[in-house]
This record gives sequence, C-alpha cells and structure tokens, in this order.
Amino acid sequence: MYWVIDRFEGDYAILENTKTRETEAYLHSTLPKNARPGSVLIRHETGWEIDQKETAARSKRIKDLFALLKKKNGY
Repeated sequence: MYWVIDRFEGDYAILENTKTRETEAYLHSTLPKNARPGSVLIRHETGWEIDQKETAARSKRIKDLFALLKKKNGY
C-alpha cells in the first residue's frame, strides 16, 4: 500500500493513503530524511521507505497532465 506526503504541519507529516484517500498524521521525524511533499512512501515493520520509482512516475503523470491542461487552455 502506498502513502503520499500531502503536506507538513509543524512536527507532523500529513500522509494520504492512495487506495482509500484517507489521511493520517505521522511525526516528521519518523519519515526518511529526504521525504518531501509528493514523496510516495511504503510502510514496513521497521519504518518508512521512499519508493523512488513510483514517486518519479507520479511526478511525471502530474507534469504531463498539467502540460496538457495548459495546452488545452492556450498557455
């Protein structure tokens, strides 16, 4: 199951479950040091891991959709 970092609020990261769209707050200090909004995470018994491949694929999909929207609207 994947979780995406939506945002940081103080000491907490707000993560969204990509299946259920539910959000949960986790201490920022429990996540990988290089985690940032948009990072795709996998939870293991020992902690969190960034899925670099899924993060890059998700970022590309968003950029492509934004480019299509700009083109459609004449920007």
